[in-house]
Amino acid sequence: MFRLEAPVWGWSFLLLVVVMAALLWAGWRYRIRMRTFISEANQVYMIPPGRKKVDQLKNIFLLLALFFFCLSLLNPQTAGKEETVEHKGSDIIFALDISQSMLVSDIAPNRLAQAKRLALSLLQALPSERIGLVFFAGSGFVQMPLSADHQAAAIFINNAHPDMVTNQGTAIGDAIELSSSLFSEEDDRSKAIVIISDGEDHDNRTSDLAKTAGKKGILICTVGLGTESGGEVPFSQEGVQMYSEENQEQVISKFDPESLRSIAKAGRGAFHHLQDDENTVVKSIRSLIDQLEKKTIEWKRFADYNSFFQYPLLLGILAYVLFVIWPYRIAKK
Repeated sequence: MFRLEAPVWGWSFLLLVVVMAALLWAGWRYRIRMRTFISEANQVYMIPPGRKKVDQLKNIFLLLALFFFCLSLLNPQTAGKEETVEHKGSDIIFALDISQSMLVSDIAPNRLAQAKRLALSLLQALPSERIGLVFFAGSGFVQMPLSADHQAAAIFINNAHPDMVTNQGTAIGDAIELSSSLFSEEDDRSKAIVIISDGEDHDNRTSDLAKTAGKKGILICTVGLGTESGGEVPFSQEGVQMYSEENQEQVISKFDPESLRSIAKAGRGAFHHLQDDENTVVKSIRSLIDQLEKKTIEWKRFADYNSFFQYPLLLGILAYVLFVIWPYRIAKK
């Protein structure tokens, strides 16, 4: 496995672009001045032989030196020893509603932004659990299978958006069915689904699927977002978010708590409304998950990494030495 330990230094390669542009500009200015004061016929006698070759080599060596110095700052690494890590935990699926109605701004800044914030808070509160992600609207899809990689989960959550699905609507039943399929059949008491949605359900199978999941020992918690008075659903036109246009009907989305309550009841979990304090919601869900029977979860990780920054650093020094010395040796020949 290869990685860059300090990718933040990637901006240093901008220096390479700046220097390259400066060299091209300087060369262009030099040629303009030469043509202004010296005719092309006389330039053969005025410019020392090999000067053009010397300048080109100097520029190449300088750019190579800068490239290798920037690369060394990133510190390329390869994986070293691999080790197996074990701990006891549960498998949790976050089922996140990314339908267009989640962009309604009846809670600031909108429902989806609050849903992401809650999901990230839950992620921090469940450090020992394996997390999977299912995103859904009119249908669901697996964004991330069960994994201990919480950093990847956070990236996926932050990037969630209605544009990721073409089939709009809210099919909570489809999300429950898909989430249930990600669990191992062997474990009966260490599985949970956390559904985060505005509750507008267009799937008539939801109640039956929630009961089926509950009978399999899957704990289902639901979190609702929005207000019962609701708000206008925005739509996107040529990349611009809008709320109304000529000949388009206004669509109002209202929070529906009853469907989420019935799902949580069928799954032996709890329903929460995000109008409550977020910390209270997180603690409540954490408490329910803590009551699950834990299983031994193991995964492999790399215990250390071997650094190779010294090699591009040495190449950079060599290129700089050639930049200073080698072209003049060629010119003397």
